[in-house]
Amino acid sequence: MRKKIFKTIKFLLSLFIAFILLYYIIRSLDLNILLEYIKEMDYFLILLSYIITLISFILRGIRWSDMLKAVKISLGYLVAIKYYSFSIIVSTFFPMRAGDLLRIGLIRKTKGFGYKKSAFVVLFERILDALSLGLFGLVSVYITYTLYNLILPQNIFQTFFYISLFLLFALIIVILFLR
Repeated sequence: MRKKIFKTIKFLLSLFIAFILLYYIIRSLDLNILLEYIKEMDYFLILLSYIITLISFILRGIRWSDMLKAVKISLGYLVAIKYYSFSIIVSTFFPMRAGDLLRIGLIRKTKGFGYKKSAFVVLFERILDALSLGLFGLVSVYITYTLYNLILPQNIFQTFFYISLFLLFALIIVILFLR
């Protein structure tokens, strides 16, 4: 009973703080300018961005579920999508990749697995994300410089090679020590 009262007070207090912050934000806005911006928006692009974001969340949740299966943690696709989406929202508002820590904690709480397996999957996923981001960045730089007939800096490929080598080395260390 006491725990329920504490949770209710905590919820009401956080709701009160959120309303106060929202009030100060809205109070400082010029609503006429805001309405003009809303009228000028391209709603098709907004809808398209929401659809792409939703597809991204779904695909990342499925990828995460499949990665968990590799370490013998069974998490359904819908649950994985829900956990992953929630962790992205948490990471938006809290620093230091708090959403990743949340995913590790959710797996421990709901499935009873230790931190080691789920932390391995999250760390493995982060390293793969860094490698793929670097690859896309390198391709984008190359296309941009080629498209505008610019000369690429001589050491860009060498820098990318060393960063990739470091990330692959980190990935190997994670795989070896977290088994």
